Amino acid sequence: MKNIFYIGFIIFSACISHAQTLTVKDRETNVPINLASLSSDTPNGYALTNVNGQVDISVFKSSSKIEIRVIGYKTETVTYAVLESLNFEILLTASTTELGAVVVSATRWRQSSEGIPS
Repeated sequence: MKNIFYIGFIIFSACISHAQTLTVKDRETNVPINLASLSSDTPNGYALTNVNGQVDISVFKSSSKIEIRVIGYKTETVTYAVLESLNFEILLTASTTELGAVVVSATRWRQSSEGIPS
């Protein structure tokens, strides 16, 4: 009887610990995103995803909003309840940035920078 209780307790503990791990992935490729930052103001909390795109979000359980940021992706602001409804997996959309004209200028001879258009 004790063995059944211990096995049940271990399975229950594993389910609870897994439930507070968020996975952050790319929406198009479904690849985990490394070093995505999660932050909240109330209560004050901050965390980063690991190589597998996973992060422990137990510190954010009572947060009114959680902001998820990573360079190259659009920022998402969600609540803990929303993450729970998404089964603790969120997909981020890549953001695109267009550059204007880029001028690359070089010569073999020494030239002053005043004559180069910028």
